[in-house]
Amino acid sequence: MKMFKQVLDFYIRSSLHVAFCFVALSFVISGNNPSSVSAPLFYVLQFCLVLCAYNFMKYGDLVRIGRDFRFKLPVVALTVCVAVVGFVLLIPEFTHIYGFLTALIILGLLYTFPFIFGKNLRSFVFLKLPIVALSWTILIAAYINNTELAALRKYVGSTFCCFCNYDRFVWIDEQLAFLALGIFFFVFALCIPFEIRDIKYDKTHIQTLPQVLGLKRTKLLGYVSVIFALLFFNTYYNASPFALDLGLTHLYLICVVTCLSIYYANTAKSDYYASLFVEAIPVLWLVFYFIL
Repeated sequence: MKMFKQVLDFYIRSSLHVAFCFVALSFVISGNNPSSVSAPLFYVLQFCLVLCAYNFMKYGDLVRIGRDFRFKLPVVALTVCVAVVGFVLLIPEFTHIYGFLTALIILGLLYTFPFIFGKNLRSFVFLKLPIVALSWTILIAAYINNTELAALRKYVGSTFCCFCNYDRFVWIDEQLAFLALGIFFFVFALCIPFEIRDIKYDKTHIQTLPQVLGLKRTKLLGYVSVIFALLFFNTYYNASPFALDLGLTHLYLICVVTCLSIYYANTAKSDYYASLFVEAIPVLWLVFYFIL
């Protein structure tokens, strides 16, 4: 049992779990994309990027100053190996996402290091959750390529949102903007139990949502985010000629599960509640995708 707990702790602390869960969410949302010719490789790239990014933000400063932490050597070794696979072998195959990657790298650096008035973005009031949700949204949306955009322009005339692709800006149809907003609010809601868990770890000057709003209002904000995610996903599903087969039944079930995870979140819960169960909600969505 002790060995199992050690393996489980390493699985969580090394960011393997969050990387697998990210890929599960990406697959559910983009798996049926008609232009995802290189989808399997792209999911591997997403896995590598997420694992490296999370470990960099969690442990980068500790490694820099030479401070010890649990599983230090295996975490560093795993991160280096994954970085080699992702950045050396895979990124050259996906030149069309360089704009997205640049945005993510800038966000990650600003989130981790005090570049803005001696502070990092995580230290500014209310910015922690939106930045995480925005980062997930950008990386999942990176499957969009020029071929798909051309096809969408042919079938959908209305546009209002611009997004970075390659080294220039392109117009993205409003249905894809609905999809991006759905991802953003869904990930935002998933982060609420983590914010509640971290009350006992976060310093008061960080000003996280539970510290400023209190538990009840923070949970209410999570429920509202789930509703917005449902509305935007549903709008995209019904309006776009290239709507991905999210499955509305699956979507409703996952929204209910997410609301329940927020409802039962509290500071007394074990860290495994958020780090293992809540994080795995996208995996549950993937299970629903295949069996229902």
